[in-house]
Amino acid sequence: MWRILQAVAIAGSTFFLGTAALAYRAKKRLRSDFNYAMQVLAAGTVKRARAEQKISLDYSVASVDEVERVLGEHHNRHLQRPIEEQEIVVLSRRWGAYIGEVMKRVRPGQWRRDSEKAGAGTMPLIFGDIEAFPCSWAYKRIADGPEDNIVFKFQVFSDEQLRESIGLDRAKPR
Repeated sequence: MWRILQAVAIAGSTFFLGTAALAYRAKKRLRSDFNYAMQVLAAGTVKRARAEQKISLDYSVASVDEVERVLGEHHNRHLQRPIEEQEIVVLSRRWGAYIGEVMKRVRPGQWRRDSEKAGAGTMPLIFGDIEAFPCSWAYKRIADGPEDNIVFKFQVFSDEQLRESIGLDRAKPR
């Protein structure tokens, strides 16, 4: 009996320590790898959207329309009863992370915590020489309304022909 208890205690300790080590490594990676942290945030947004809004997000280009609709609902709620600034920031980071991860599936890019052009804490998504700011787009959509439609901004940064037609890619050094 004593040996069974020892074996159970050792197995339990091993499981606990292994789980704790994995959790520590995951937290360390979240702090050190901003690109990974935004991927995790986007995945959490997908889960929350399913649980709270009863919508299914699949990282497709078409899902950006659904995000626009949800951000519009947040804006309407903000008009009725102003949302606290910190809540708008949290919402915009969640939805912006998701938008950015969809963009990365269309056009390879990397998240950065800070922008060389826009400054610290601006969370750009970098595509070569071009920076996009999906979290700021989501913030402006919630705060300012439909004139800051994220679908249009998404299209500009994900459609090469559209970027060329409006001159966005002309500033690249040769």
